[in-house]
Amino acid sequence: MIEQEAPPATPCGLTAAEAAKRLAADGPNELPAARPRGLAAVVREVLREPMFMLLAAAAGTYLLIGDVREALVLLASVFVVMGITIYQERKSERALEALRDLSSPRALVLIIPSLRDLFRLAAPSVADVAFSVVAALVSVLWFELYKFLRYRRTAVSPALDA
Repeated sequence: MIEQEAPPATPCGLTAAEAAKRLAADGPNELPAARPRGLAAVVREVLREPMFMLLAAAAGTYLLIGDVREALVLLASVFVVMGITIYQERKSERALEALRDLSSPRALVLIIPSLRDLFRLAAPSVADVAFSVVAALVSVLWFELYKFLRYRRTAVSPALDA
């Protein structure tokens, strides 16, 4: 894809017609999403793992030598581990999808010109970001100190029990 420079926007932003034209030409401003894997694909990947194949071969060997009980115990434990692995894979995929959704760009589009001037915001400076981080840290530390002091006050001293 060849990158081209977008035409400059007017000081009041894009007109509705220009925004519609850019949307039709370039599409929505979204990150490309990977196609989610289905349950069958996750199961196939788990079955292809060398450790699973080794344990299945060991269970087959137990069956060949006639120790059915050991083979069943080994297969049962393999299927439990396989179920946990599949569950964790699906949970990880959902978490990654949620993170992808959180990191997608968002924009506030104001169509009414008088509102555009009201909500025009400058990018935060380094000082603004630093102040926000320090304020958050102080808030967390203050809350932790409050919890500590509250716990000390409510804790019963062993000397008082005697």
